[in-house]
Amino acid sequence: MKRRLIPVWALAAIIVASCASVGDAFLVSAMPASEKAAALARTALALYKDDVLVRGDLSALEKARKHFEAALRYDPTNADAVRYLAVLDEYRNKEFSKSITSARTLSAKRSRGEEEEYQLHAAIRRASLLAPDSGEAQSMLKDTAAARLVLVDSYLARVERSTASITPAMSDSAREKIYIEAFRLAMRARELEPSYSRANRTYRALRDQIAEVVERRLGTLPGLYAKGAFEDARGQLGLLDELNRKIGGEFSDRILAARYECYYKWAQWHEGRKEWALAITRANSALGIRRSTEAQALLKRVSERRDAEERGASFDAGLRNVDAFLAKGDVLSAQRVIVSLAKTAASDSQRAQLDDRRKKIRTALAGIYQNGVQAYREERFKDAIALLETVVGVDPAYEQAADFLEKARAKQAVLDQY
Repeated sequence: MKRRLIPVWALAAIIVASCASVGDAFLVSAMPASEKAAALARTALALYKDDVLVRGDLSALEKARKHFEAALRYDPTNADAVRYLAVLDEYRNKEFSKSITSARTLSAKRSRGEEEEYQLHAAIRRASLLAPDSGEAQSMLKDTAAARLVLVDSYLARVERSTASITPAMSDSAREKIYIEAFRLAMRARELEPSYSRANRTYRALRDQIAEVVERRLGTLPGLYAKGAFEDARGQLGLLDELNRKIGGEFSDRILAARYECYYKWAQWHEGRKEWALAITRANSALGIRRSTEAQALLKRVSERRDAEERGASFDAGLRNVDAFLAKGDVLSAQRVIVSLAKTAASDSQRAQLDDRRKKIRTALAGIYQNGVQAYREERFKDAIALLETVVGVDPAYEQAADFLEKARAKQAVLDQY
């Protein structure tokens, strides 16, 4: 497949757009080559992750490749460009193989229902986009053109019938249900025939209606928070995320702010019920979205309340809590209480009791570490991460736990891109 090089003037525009601190093309020309390469690589990475992986826009694959190739012309050692060019090729080859195999299998069937008919045409279209130079994919696309158009027109006719049934007396939920299903069909029509003007007009009209649905559902979230219906709110946010992706991410910032608010208020709700561990989990989720002072203060407050409760009213009470954690295999919590008790241990006997528990933790840690390494070697990276995080949480310098953890996270990050 031939690759066209991106023009120099376009590179300058990309770099300016990628670097907010750069004011004009003159300053861009004065940038070190490594910085130009980094800016291009950032743009390419955003195209791949946001447009290809999140929005499913396969045309962005070629754009991302051109940006990475341009980055390497500026700086052949740019690690992101080198790594992600290989990732792009692997993604393209893997997805093309899946698509063309699916197309072959479905086209060989003597009879297909509507869903299988859609899957056939979608697989052919996807294969042709992933490999424009594939004779097989292009031939299949041409041979199925008439049948594909029949399916697309049937989708658009159903959209027209369903939206025509909407009346002012309908409830919001009933209207939303019709619009969401109609939008799904319009998206399919546009996916199968992206240059069909009727499909594009229908898609644009319904996109505006879906935007209203997102707006309205965002407005229902405070009521769910007030009732303590946080699982429902999280489910609502998941649906909003999906709808938002389909309309191009128009509401991304507002949905992210709503997700932060959900986790922050959820943490407050658990705090009020003295469920410290759950409050800490929700507060950390909120902080993962936005490191606000209010969420940091909440985390500090509930952590201190948890620590005080686990430490107990006396040394013996705290020691019993350590033993209970060890019995459950919760070495992180046991370690946390030991650290707290060590500050108040007033006798050799108490210090000896703590040392005895530390030995038990070290013994348990050996098994957790071995299980984590084994999970890594078996490519069960999520399991490896969970186990090795426990090891590193107790002892950051334990054998090669930190190294294995870093590698497991990197491997899982690559898997998560597909």
